[in-house]
Amino acid sequence: MIDSSYPINTRNSKILRSLKQVYPDFDIEIVTWNRENKTIPIENNSYVYNKFSPGGLLFRKLWNLKGYYFFIRNINRKIRPDILIASHWDMLLLCVLCRMKKQILIYEDLDIPTASFKLFLYVILKIEQICLKYVDIIIFASRFYLPLYNNAHCTKIILENKPDACGTKKKDSFTRASKVVSYIGGVRYIEILKNLVDAVKDNKAISLNIHGDGHDLVALKEYASEYSNVCFTGYYKQKDIVGLYQKSDLVWAAYPNLDYNVKYAISNKFHESLHYGVPCVFSEKTKLGELVQKEQIGLVVNPYNVLAIKNLLNEFFEHPAYADKIRNTIYQYGAKEVTWEKEFESVKVAIDSYLAKNKCI
Repeated sequence: MIDSSYPINTRNSKILRSLKQVYPDFDIEIVTWNRENKTIPIENNSYVYNKFSPGGLLFRKLWNLKGYYFFIRNINRKIRPDILIASHWDMLLLCVLCRMKKQILIYEDLDIPTASFKLFLYVILKIEQICLKYVDIIIFASRFYLPLYNNAHCTKIILENKPDACGTKKKDSFTRASKVVSYIGGVRYIEILKNLVDAVKDNKAISLNIHGDGHDLVALKEYASEYSNVCFTGYYKQKDIVGLYQKSDLVWAAYPNLDYNVKYAISNKFHESLHYGVPCVFSEKTKLGELVQKEQIGLVVNPYNVLAIKNLLNEFFEHPAYADKIRNTIYQYGAKEVTWEKEFESVKVAIDSYLAKNKCI
């Protein structure tokens, strides 16, 4: 697996765990990039490229890709794996450039290419389109990505970011004097999170908890430093997520809907909301927002409008019957969801087919 962040993200860790379960005799190696000089111990079967290139600085990352390419190429020639898994479009490009004969190439499409400038977005979409000619299998993190790849002639699989455990829990009505809104995840898109802070700062009945770290954490802490009802808890482990949801009445999952990827993505929080029975707030004018509105399995808002956010929070907390209705709908909808394990069966079938074709098994 070729990734561009260290440690690798939760989804890729999960994919690796599932691969180890279904292929216990396979050697699975990870190549990744320590872009922020983190001092986390290197795990077994991991090759880590160390070059400072912090998140949020896209052009600096693109400039440094050349060095990472040679790092990947050298390891690929040394190990000579049967399968390359490229996580994200830029890693797909590097894998296409260093791919050897008969290697199976899997494109782990966790986020579609996106950029603020339309010309740059056009260029990277063209690069991705060319690279797709060499792809054997695409794994989509969102069902809404699939129609965007009609011209890709390869095996296509939807594998959304669902929690490990099966089943759906029903969240009880909130009874605390303080109503808890939580953000759970990497602290980014600071302009949107500032809007959330502005929407709750004058309402002391609402507690806003920011769980997680990220390149915007320091700036957001400074922005919210004067507000006693905004709390930062920092880094959390995957096993802590269930507790964070249990302590929340509402979870913020609204990202900037002007972003091309956000319009089509399905966040982890959508499936976590269904699993833990806690309503989430999503962005309007996105495919996910349309689904949530249609099925009434959450709340939808304009993330750039502070007044709209404030009104939505007030309506949710001041009308318990309305909140209970949403929770009941989430429970019913979540009970019908297909699990991660079930969806991953399609990944194994596809890999087995290509391995047999290449006479690797």
